[in-house]
Amino acid sequence: MGWGCMVVTLVAATASTTNSFNLEISDDQFSVKKGEQFFLSCQADSAYEFCKFRSPTGQFCDFEWKRNIWNVTRAECAGLEDRVTFAGSYDDHECALLVDGAEESDQGLWSCEVESYVLGGGRGSGWLRIGEFNVNILIPTTTTTTTTSTPSPTSSFNRSSRNLELDYASYDIDTLQSTTKLDLSSANVLPLALSLVLIVIIISIIAILVLVHKMKNGSVDKVITLEAGDLNTSFEEPTEPKEPKGDKIMEEVLFMRKVFPHIINFPNDEPGLNL
Repeated sequence: MGWGCMVVTLVAATASTTNSFNLEISDDQFSVKKGEQFFLSCQADSAYEFCKFRSPTGQFCDFEWKRNIWNVTRAECAGLEDRVTFAGSYDDHECALLVDGAEESDQGLWSCEVESYVLGGGRGSGWLRIGEFNVNILIPTTTTTTTTSTPSPTSSFNRSSRNLELDYASYDIDTLQSTTKLDLSSANVLPLALSLVLIVIIISIIAILVLVHKMKNGSVDKVITLEAGDLNTSFEEPTEPKEPKGDKIMEEVLFMRKVFPHIINFPNDEPGLNL
């Protein structure tokens, strides 16, 4: 009787040990910003052989522990192969997944299916535990600002209006100051010098013409006398001796009789009275 009870007790203990495959997940609910990476972890209390992660859209990634290489290998990964990396530690009985670049389609319920290891067995021969994660994807909001513009003031000129839009910001203060300064370069001085030279030449020509005209009229008389090696130059108004009025008239009459002998006939006695 005692041996029978001992056998039953041993079988029950073995069964309870076999059924003690439990699973613990990292976080059952969390939020992540769009574009960032997130971490999913399922840790068993004993060795596992198969581990599979599923996304809310049905995409999955399956991992299997190989006894011959003593490592976890990726068996199949449909739709997630470019974004996921196995991040678990098999020595700690952990199956974990690191997902890069969170997308809007990642929002929802993710799951991990972990199956215990059975020596000589295959898929479906061990105990299966499932962990679930509720992932919330945060989408950054963009704010838009609207600006209103008021019409520019208008001014009228000659019965017509036009917009006066002056962009003072486009003017350079240094450029405005430099343009207001007097530029005394050679390009501006040369025309002024030429004008002054031309004026001096014109005044000199006028003075020479006036002097020549006066010399022709006898208003200026140059008297050059050489006495004892000295040069004397004097400008004096010529003094002509005044002739008697009667002698001057007689000379004119004689000149006319010579020039016009057949037209004018003057008496010899008093020519001045018969003109």
